[in-house]
Amino acid sequence: MKTIIAVTIFFLSLGLQGECQDKISLQFDAGANISFPTKKQIVFYPGGHRFYARNYSSSISYNLGVLLNYSINRHLFISYGLSLFQNRYDFIEYRYHMVYSYLPNGDLIVPTGEEGYSKQTYLNFSSILELRFFNKLPVNIGIGPYIGVLLGQKENLPPDEGFNQTYIPFDIGFNPRLNIELLKRTDFAFSLFAMSNLGLANLWPGEMENPSEAWKNNNLKLGIGLKF
Repeated sequence: MKTIIAVTIFFLSLGLQGECQDKISLQFDAGANISFPTKKQIVFYPGGHRFYARNYSSSISYNLGVLLNYSINRHLFISYGLSLFQNRYDFIEYRYHMVYSYLPNGDLIVPTGEEGYSKQTYLNFSSILELRFFNKLPVNIGIGPYIGVLLGQKENLPPDEGFNQTYIPFDIGFNPRLNIELLKRTDFAFSLFAMSNLGLANLWPGEMENPSEAWKNNNLKLGIGLKF
């Protein structure tokens, strides 16, 4: 009797294992990361009679990621993701002096701007709940929270020539995601994806011209995925 029960449990476990494997998939992503500055212009007051103005613009960098997908049913999925990406912002910095930057009539003298860039590398951990509305249309739409860790930052202007801001080490927010499966085969499939960072944390606390206007981690990731 015990032998029959043991054999039954063994074969049931094999069946559950196979079912679980059918529900779990792994996807590797690679693509571009487009960063969007929270403000187009920021003014810094480092002290004395000086102040700096920076005009920011969007730029493109890289994004790499891996997703562990679990199929709850035919229409509902949950994904746990790990992504490595870089934000890049191009800027032109203007340095003013409150005494010598004005003409006798009061007009402001605009100095020659210094071109530069700012880079931040992040590692994000995310959990995304996805929906597929139609079985014959392999399109998943989802959203979920993320936690980001700052791995490094760099600016190409030295601190004595401008204002070198320091980012906080962590970030939180939400990741909306769109995934479209293409060229599906028995063991793998190619996908197109779009995912956005909607940051909630103020990455430069106390260093903005207006403290109520925070600098947040907003970007758009576009690329291809290989799903197994």
